[in-house]
Amino acid sequence: MADDIKPDTDSGYRRAERGVITKAQTKGLEFARTANIDPQGGGVWMVNDAIVQFERNSCNCDWYQRSRPRTRCADWWAVAYTVDPPTEEEINPPELRQPSVVPAPLPSIAVTSEMPSEDELGRIARARIHGGYSRFKTEYNDALTKEFRDTMFFIRAFFPDIAPALDSRVQKLRGPKNTSLADLLFSSFIHAHFNWSYRRTEGFLDFLADPEIHFIKDYPGFNLASDFVRDPQTTPILRDVLALSAEPFRHFGKMTIAADGTGVSSNRFDDWRVEGKSGNEPRVTRRWFKAHAACDVDSLAVVSVHVTHKDKSEKIVLVDHIIPELFARGYDIEKFLADGGYNSTSIRELITEVFDAVPYIPWAANSINAIASKWQNKVKHGKLVEKIYHMFKTDEGKAFKAAGYAWRVKVENLFSSIKTRYGGSVRSLDGNGPENEVLLKCICHNVHMLLMASRVYGIDIRSMMGEEAA
Repeated sequence: MADDIKPDTDSGYRRAERGVITKAQTKGLEFARTANIDPQGGGVWMVNDAIVQFERNSCNCDWYQRSRPRTRCADWWAVAYTVDPPTEEEINPPELRQPSVVPAPLPSIAVTSEMPSEDELGRIARARIHGGYSRFKTEYNDALTKEFRDTMFFIRAFFPDIAPALDSRVQKLRGPKNTSLADLLFSSFIHAHFNWSYRRTEGFLDFLADPEIHFIKDYPGFNLASDFVRDPQTTPILRDVLALSAEPFRHFGKMTIAADGTGVSSNRFDDWRVEGKSGNEPRVTRRWFKAHAACDVDSLAVVSVHVTHKDKSEKIVLVDHIIPELFARGYDIEKFLADGGYNSTSIRELITEVFDAVPYIPWAANSINAIASKWQNKVKHGKLVEKIYHMFKTDEGKAFKAAGYAWRVKVENLFSSIKTRYGGSVRSLDGNGPENEVLLKCICHNVHMLLMASRVYGIDIRSMMGEEAA
């Protein structure tokens, strides 16, 4: 290097930042040896065709222009290494300069009489995941492997236990091999659990049925499994399976039920336009359905779900389907939570009369006197609903939320969990396929919650479900 080439300034260049570590530094060292680097004066350098403003740490190359935030590019480092050549230690740094990354010890929660606050638990949770996924890659993979193994073994034993009580309902869909209901339920569960296509599911189940593995006896086949999911006779069977998967949570006492609706998309698009108006350009919208669900707030288990057209009223589905189903199954409900979409005097009356439960449903903002004297004299629980109404109107509804309504957000968490783990769309578009697919997703979720409860509380799921299965 010529002796007359000196650094223009030390403002943007410090030796402490040196070291061939990044990709830009490595490439810059190569440019310093091979490229044409010419000083233009005033802190401007030419590196081949790139113009480097050394003092401003900038360059007009694509590397620098595309970086966000702006970072020193290879051309800038070529000038830096030309002005002040790197030392041997910078080119080949010793191992002590780059020690291995040792994860910090995880914070532990001491078991004391006082439970940590919600903020403290959040801080600990953030500390556990801080540093990226790779820090806990082994533990994460081990947890997923254990969960997958527990799920497969549980459903392999669960479906044969409950199938005899439900098998008489299926009058067709037997196939040439006279496929059992347990095998059909198992294949449908795997299809929903992984959110795969039927052909990919067939390949996985053929692998499980391999004579060397022999995890299952046989796979019913692509056509038979898809027909089973679309068949209307499958819907009541899946409803009973869903109720059985939520049965153990009834042993924990009175239940708090939250109801809501959510959209379920499909892969089909419909042409939409306003009829009778000229000049409207055709518009395409995705076809979707609405899932009306009720869950147990304490366990986040789905206890009832119905899939309808996207324009179906949530009030009608609650009155005509969800409440009768919960009553027929004998659920002991203490509180019933729902949002303003279920604001109806008849719904509150029905909940209090059928379940003897407290309906925490907010009134409309313009409600002046929602509890009329005529209604109070007619309804047995009119005084109770009036008390809730005053809680809703007093102190901006803080007492209303504290008494139970704040837990209604759990049903939103439920929808998010199901859509994240098992997909928020359905593949079937005809028959009862959309509703059966949603039921299967909810069954997968309940099985997941059952296995979590067995690990956390140490309960024997099989013994608690034995009498119901029989």
